[in-house]
Amino acid sequence: MKKEYKQDLYGYLLERHYHKKQEKCYICRDDGQIDEIDLNLYFELNTEKELLFKPNIYKYIKSPILDVGCGAGRVAKNFQELGYKVVGIDISKEAISIAKNLGMQDAVLGSIWDFQSEPKFETVLLYGNNMGLAERVENIPKFLDKLFSLMNPPDGGKVIYTSLIFFNTDRKVHLDYHKFKREKGDYPGNLKLRFETDKFYDDWFEYCFIPPEDMNLVLAGTPYRIIEKYLGNVNYIAVIEKKQE
Repeated sequence: MKKEYKQDLYGYLLERHYHKKQEKCYICRDDGQIDEIDLNLYFELNTEKELLFKPNIYKYIKSPILDVGCGAGRVAKNFQELGYKVVGIDISKEAISIAKNLGMQDAVLGSIWDFQSEPKFETVLLYGNNMGLAERVENIPKFLDKLFSLMNPPDGGKVIYTSLIFFNTDRKVHLDYHKFKREKGDYPGNLKLRFETDKFYDDWFEYCFIPPEDMNLVLAGTPYRIIEKYLGNVNYIAVIEKKQE
């Protein structure tokens, strides 16, 4: 069966899941690799297991918080319930609608690149591997420039992000992809992905993953540095600050 194009398929799938209408979701890579995604991951938050709540990371979280790529609000709503002032932003109309239905008080539809805010924030969260919203590893310094411009003061605050430790694999399909990217002169963590279902597909988008040792290399020569991190089994979390002059 030929698949149909559906814009914001991600939001459509969240909406279906929210209304208990189960539909299989796949993330497809441009080399043909396809993995099924458990949509519960976009709604459930186990604070005992999540890297964000490890004591050495959690201590850096201060209000107000900006949750970039908030989706259905699983992280933002949790902090809201803990008494933090939280703003969530996402480009998916359906995701923002669900976040509001689930009780998020301040959920903004739009791109982080266009977002302006007064007052400013003490913490910016890029959870759920959302450092990838920089799209490509070489864009990360510019992405951080934008995020720290939303801080109060601009040279204060913390960016807390997660990313996949994608080199930790022995699967041939991934190792071959890393080799393919290097042979093209591209960083292996710069991926091209899209969402699909059994019926629909959406546009391709760029998304990047970067392990902590490479992040240190990217940040060298920039105003930013990692001051804390916690390594999980397949991903990690880190805290970035702006260096004090």
